[in-house]
Amino acid sequence: VPLWKTTGMNITEKKGPISTPFRIAIGYPNDTIYFSDVKQHQIKAIQQGPNIANESASSGRGHGYLVAGSGHQGCVDGTATLAQFNHPKGIAVDPEGNIFVADGLNYKIRK
Repeated sequence: VPLWKTTGMNITEKKGPISTPFRIAIGYPNDTIYFSDVKQHQIKAIQQGPNIANESASSGRGHGYLVAGSGHQGCVDGTATLAQFNHPKGIAVDPEGNIFVADGLNYKIRK
């Protein structure tokens, strides 16, 4: 397992800031950290690697990206940026890499 040195994340330039991270899950097979951003109604991730704000920096912070969620509150199934959540809270990743989300105020478990 790689040693993570993540002390924060700056994804403001490309995907917007983190608002309210709630739960995390470690993904397979590459140890990606997935988390729910409750108030932005999105699922985001951090992968080990260069900081996205300065890819030549050796900060060890990794880079963040949007996994799913349009950023608008709702309950819509769809591709990553078309899907809508309503306060996603719990999150889990199975050995095949499927992501499951407890979609809080929609009272659903989503895949």
